[in-house]
Amino acid sequence: MRLLTIILTLFFLSACGDDWAIRSSIDNARDHMAIADYESATVELENALQKDGNSAEARWLLSTVLLKQGEIQLAEQQLIRSLKVGWSADAILPVLAQTMMVQGKTDAVLVLGPADLGDIAAARLLATQAMAVMADQQMNSSPEANSRAERLLANARQHAPDELAVQLGAATLLVRQGRTDVAMQLVQDTRARWPEDAAVRWLEGEIRLLQNASLHDQATGDRSIDDAPSTNLTDYMKQALFERTVAGL
Repeated sequence: MRLLTIILTLFFLSACGDDWAIRSSIDNARDHMAIADYESATVELENALQKDGNSAEARWLLSTVLLKQGEIQLAEQQLIRSLKVGWSADAILPVLAQTMMVQGKTDAVLVLGPADLGDIAAARLLATQAMAVMADQQMNSSPEANSRAERLLANARQHAPDELAVQLGAATLLVRQGRTDVAMQLVQDTRARWPEDAAVRWLEGEIRLLQNASLHDQATGDRSIDDAPSTNLTDYMKQALFERTVAGL
């Protein structure tokens, strides 16, 4: 009986020691991440995961570090694993969707469901899905692409109409539809709230170029200037949204 008590005590102390070591590694990783020392953060997180492969927090932080380092495919794997072991879907799904989107995995993005997400997370996910549809090369030529994006954005607005990703998605769609005046008004309203956002400023400049090209055509009758939205428009916007998300992690 005494021997059993000693064994159980040692087991308990060992478990407590592992918990302390895992917590210490995660805290150290956060400190390294705060100063952008991602290599040291990776070492700490891998140490934590060696002790507990089901540490959702460690996997989430590792996915963040990988995104900061540009390791998108590896980050996607860690995001999926952190979701499976219990990290917040609100935190993971919008980021996972954008990670898949920039890799061109439109089908994978579209099957991510917004059910049970908070309003902000659901809006970001739906806006990302709309941008993925608009940026997809195969869907881009389909007459249904804009309609599908419009439905996704309408759903996103029901959750969080003022969310930046929703505003940028809506403006991008308006440009694709040739409604540059409405798009410009929306972008200017958005810029009033986010005056320093690079994506907002860039989109405003693109719309202005399209409007100037259209005025030139009307004045000269010269249709040599293509006033259709640049094929790079949605590619730029999806990359800008992704980079903005990563910067905010």
